[in-house]
Amino acid sequence: MQNRSIADWDRLRYVLALARQGTLSGAAETLGTTHTTVARQIRALEATIGSRVFDQHSDGFVLTAVGEAIRAVAEEVEEAMHRLDRELLGSDTQLKGPLRVTTLGVVVQWFADAFRTFVETYPGIDLEITSSRTFENLTKREADIALRATNQPPEQLVGRKVTRFEYAVFGARSLVGSPPQPPLEEDFSSLEAYPWITWEQRLRARATEQWMAEHVPNARIAMRTDSPIVMNANVAAGAGLALIPCIAAQPHLDLIQLSSIIPDFGLDLWILTHPDLKHTARVRAFMRHMASAIDDP
Repeated sequence: MQNRSIADWDRLRYVLALARQGTLSGAAETLGTTHTTVARQIRALEATIGSRVFDQHSDGFVLTAVGEAIRAVAEEVEEAMHRLDRELLGSDTQLKGPLRVTTLGVVVQWFADAFRTFVETYPGIDLEITSSRTFENLTKREADIALRATNQPPEQLVGRKVTRFEYAVFGARSLVGSPPQPPLEEDFSSLEAYPWITWEQRLRARATEQWMAEHVPNARIAMRTDSPIVMNANVAAGAGLALIPCIAAQPHLDLIQLSSIIPDFGLDLWILTHPDLKHTARVRAFMRHMASAIDDP
């Protein structure tokens, strides 16, 4: 049987995955296959060209000079295929088919009715929601739409701001008793008597860290988390105080607002997509529906 060409995209994507992940298991997870399949494809490629593509070291696989040349071409092919994929989807005028949306789980929780009415209004669209803190790569079609809380959306994406999340200090009535009247605006020293919940340090939540360092420098940190859902649930349970969006407090009757709105602390919620996809019927339908439903719930 004649060997497949080195230009076979199926082989090139194995090279890219292993080069980016550095391990067979990591590449396999990216490609949705097994590490033995990745190893077999790489060995077959090396046999075809008669040269090593990777050197294996104790900490993983590293491209050889030949491998680097293959990677450069593979990335060009990858971008061309993604561009073709976007152009084909961008010309789609059908209100049916898959639609991939990336957002935080807590955003879906807050605006569950908006998502529900969308799937009821457009039963032909197969909505797939990925919960992620980071921007999925819309250029590579890892998602079609990103619904993100940010004050600086990426310049290469297009979309619109749909609402703003304002923040304040909240705590459970079971922890703090009666709220201060009126809510605190300048002197927050009394809140140092309570435990606090904040973000894991690796998230580099500088705005929260700076505010706490300035206003409650002696506060005891009882818990750190990387999840808004975990933070909101534990504040509601009385585990500590936290700076959270006012919308997060609405479902919890026991949560009370201890401070006024923190100025210059809020985040805008954006619906974003790649410019090549902005005219796609189901992308436009989702963006229009969610903007309207969130702005006027």
